[in-house]
Amino acid sequence: MRTQTATAAPGAGQDEPVAVIGAACRFPGQVRSLNSLWRLLLARRSTMREVPAERWEQAELAGLPAEVAARLRYGCFLDDDIYAYEPEFFGINAQEAPWVDPEHRLLSEVVWEAIEHCGIPAQRLSGTSTGMFFGIYQKDYMLRVQRSLEETNAYAMYTGFDSIGPGRVGFLLNLKGPQLVVESACASGLAAVHTACQSLRTGESDIALAGAAMLTIGPEGVIAPACGASSRPPAAATPSTPRPTDTCGEKAAASWS
Repeated sequence: MRTQTATAAPGAGQDEPVAVIGAACRFPGQVRSLNSLWRLLLARRSTMREVPAERWEQAELAGLPAEVAARLRYGCFLDDDIYAYEPEFFGINAQEAPWVDPEHRLLSEVVWEAIEHCGIPAQRLSGTSTGMFFGIYQKDYMLRVQRSLEETNAYAMYTGFDSIGPGRVGFLLNLKGPQLVVESACASGLAAVHTACQSLRTGESDIALAGAAMLTIGPEGVIAPACGASSRPPAAATPSTPRPTDTCGEKAAASWS
């Protein structure tokens, strides 16, 4: 960590502009790049659709009140297979690969794309004071891969540690700056970007990578909000498309500054 010199005025860097030099993202609506995100915004398309079968089936919700189950039938989900990735590329062995949280997999991919987008060769970051700041808070995969004590795998613990996500990338690239995970519910990504800017302005980091990743893999994490939403007056919706719970949405984004 660098400290201010004796001649620097306290807080001298607090208002210094921060430049975003690269970014990458994944959003519902077949958004796999900044260009496709811009096209989605211009078209003002809705990305709501029925819950993909690999996330959960309506039969799993049979014990819930009908209005709650209806809200968990639709949401905004990424279009690609969230379980498909190349573990070898990120230095993950075959035994550990199935246990890696899909949020961590997705985060690794968008981080690498953001590096490519800014034009900095990845090997040049080795040993630098590059900080990583990410918002992650969903625990869906950890809940889904729970096993009995007798069946617990040595790699199972990594599915529940949010810090492992950016930690993998930091280890792969040999980054020496701070690596922090920020948990602030829906504002986690925004809080992570704020923390990254603060790190840059204090001189703690020379370059910072910030963003967020969130996947809704199972219904466990969104049942409570859906129950709360059922007590509100219904919003406009078509007869065949009930208003979904506000929390069935997914994303991943990273930016270099």
